[in-house]
Amino acid sequence: MRKRAITVIGSGIIGICCALKLQSEGYKVLLIDKNEPASGCTSGNAGHFATEQIFPLANKEILKQLPKILFNPNGPLTIKSNYIHKIAPWMIRFLLVTRDQTFQKGTQALRNLNEATMDAYKPLLKMAKLEHLVENKGYLLAFEGTNAEKLARKESLTLKPYGIKNQLLNGHEITEMEPLLRNCEASLYFPEISHTTEPHKLALGLFDHFISIGGEFEKHEIIDLHNNSDKSIDLMTNSNTIKTEKLLIAAGAFSQKLLDKLSIKTPLDTERGYHLMVNQSHLLNRPVAFAQRKFIITPMSNGTRLAGTVEFAGLENQPNWKRAEMLLDHAQHFLEPLKDSEKQDCQKWMGFRPSFPDSLPVIDRCQTNENLFFCFGHQHLGLTQAAISAELMADLIDGRETQFELSPYSIQRF
Repeated sequence: MRKRAITVIGSGIIGICCALKLQSEGYKVLLIDKNEPASGCTSGNAGHFATEQIFPLANKEILKQLPKILFNPNGPLTIKSNYIHKIAPWMIRFLLVTRDQTFQKGTQALRNLNEATMDAYKPLLKMAKLEHLVENKGYLLAFEGTNAEKLARKESLTLKPYGIKNQLLNGHEITEMEPLLRNCEASLYFPEISHTTEPHKLALGLFDHFISIGGEFEKHEIIDLHNNSDKSIDLMTNSNTIKTEKLLIAAGAFSQKLLDKLSIKTPLDTERGYHLMVNQSHLLNRPVAFAQRKFIITPMSNGTRLAGTVEFAGLENQPNWKRAEMLLDHAQHFLEPLKDSEKQDCQKWMGFRPSFPDSLPVIDRCQTNENLFFCFGHQHLGLTQAAISAELMADLIDGRETQFELSPYSIQRF
């Protein structure tokens, strides 16, 4: 019997997991990207499976802090001046999501994805023999200052109704878990959170297994897309035309450029994130995020990764490397061994996070062509939600019942 054929555009962690899942279920999968597999945000993320992050970024608390954050040059959020007019419609939608009913629906939708995250990863990691790249040492959310314990308790109470396990630690207890960490007066310890010390290697391992079981990868830039009368889709590349029976667009922040060719509009935009790699290793035992400064330090196999910040500047502006360098200033406040590190000796990186105002991805089928599918817009949670998104997409493409309702992730919600 002829294998069912599908093309996946986008070889980041979302596209790789979707391609691997579909190939393992008997599809003949062609994976296409203009860049190398597992590049972009997939190579530069913090390595944190952030299943505890179930709240949309747009909330009433952030609204109160927004003016202060925007006017702080070392703050966690900035908007490049030449991009303000472009991001304004996105920001208006962002503000509307803070309404109580909308916020609660978004929280439940994120919770559904995150609760299923690690169970969805297990079969993919097992088939690719990559379980050793995921460590289960928990995660710390640290607070500083005189009101640190009050803030930590408030955060813990906020999470309690959703069953997210956490434990309040004082300064002494933090030191027992992380001896080199300082200036943290309180912390929440999340014992069930996992991380990978090699996010790039993890994604490449999944990609390699996809190839080993018959998947194909071709490096192309898609110039145009065309729906045919038989519901197949033509992909015009810079060298040829590829006709595919089914198409899944999973190109992250670049997905809207592809949708434009099909006259499909969404409010997708880009939260540019930065990281700084420091050569020192073994400074921490697990990821530690800092609540007020909104960045994270993750121990990696080849050093220590400082990651975070949000910059709205689109896909075309040059990187603002000061956004990466300031992460070292923050980290030196908490880790004494970093005090002698020089910014010029650190490896800088910038990536494009595909983000919708409501913090939810699109996981859906096109209403006008049942052979066209979408899986993109996972904002800060691409690594976290990749495997469950792949599972949901496989069910959707194959016509099976999904494990939970997909309407919150519909492309029609905008």
